[in-house]
Amino acid sequence: MSDDTTPATSTSPGAAEVLALIRRMNLSERELLLEQLEKRPSVLNPTGYTIVPIELLEILKRVFRTTFDQVVKLSKDSSRRKRHRSPETIARDAEIVRLRDEEHRTFGAIPRLLLLIKPAWGRKPGQPLKRDTVEKAYHRAKARTTDRPN
Repeated sequence: MSDDTTPATSTSPGAAEVLALIRRMNLSERELLLEQLEKRPSVLNPTGYTIVPIELLEILKRVFRTTFDQVVKLSKDSSRRKRHRSPETIARDAEIVRLRDEEHRTFGAIPRLLLLIKPAWGRKPGQPLKRDTVEKAYHRAKARTTDRPN
């Protein structure tokens, strides 16, 4: 092996002794040592390579897999929560679609009309929704009706 000439520059005194012992081994002893080390998987950590027993590696794999699965489940649950609208909001969105499609009202005129139909559909009592809010509600309701055909 050509690493006989490689200097042990940035190693601790204990590591230097181990390297010196390895260099003194004959080829068959080195191959046996390499075989024994290859039987155990290595995991890279900030300080270099560490030999990890296979049993521990299996436990770590299960822990990481479980954690990953839980994160994915939480992410899916939170995105589902965003999609569930209250019946009041669904009714308001349906009215926005009706005003826009059937009565051909503009997004700017719809907030004032909603206040006349039901004052609770405003931002605060007596204040109309913003135009952008009405437009988003319209597109959300249209997407909802195209996603769920009857």
